[in-house]
Amino acid sequence: MTKSRRCPLVPADDEDVGVEFSRCEMHYDTGLEYHVIVAAVVQPEKKFNSSETNVVWQIGEEIRGNEPLMHPKSINNFDSTETIDLESTEIISYTRHQRSRLRIVHGIVNIVGWGTLLPSGVIVSRYMRIFPKPCKNWYDIHVTCQTSGYIIGSAGWALGLWLGKASHNYKFNIHNTAGLLIFIFATIQMLVL
Repeated sequence: MTKSRRCPLVPADDEDVGVEFSRCEMHYDTGLEYHVIVAAVVQPEKKFNSSETNVVWQIGEEIRGNEPLMHPKSINNFDSTETIDLESTEIISYTRHQRSRLRIVHGIVNIVGWGTLLPSGVIVSRYMRIFPKPCKNWYDIHVTCQTSGYIIGSAGWALGLWLGKASHNYKFNIHNTAGLLIFIFATIQMLVL
């Protein structure tokens, strides 16, 4: 078992973090069955831009006394930040949406390339020669499906490599291995065309 890092509600006496806490409390919400931490932070205007603030939030389940322990290491916990403009109350940036959108694109592109077009090319080569009736262009359709599937799948794979490098705090070992194997076998398949 790894040693968990402790995160006290207030900084240690010898730490100068440059902010003051005007209110710091913790209570248990019986309706939600959650511990809620509320802290009002006073930011010195000399050190901070008073019109913008960066917000980081976490949901954790473990607590020791009045100190929350390390939050879960899921991808949602690493993406839970935003920058808010306090004058207009609009969200300037929301990190989770940017990476989440790229993850969705990565998934869709890979499903279309590796999961739809490549298998369609195999089905065409196996069945369109004779069923439902002989097709003279079956080989051209087969090559088109295989080539476009490989190109689209490779684009999704490259996006996955970039996402993996960008999320250095989180490792997807099984997912990375599966993606690498799919890319290797698809490349071998393309070499025999």
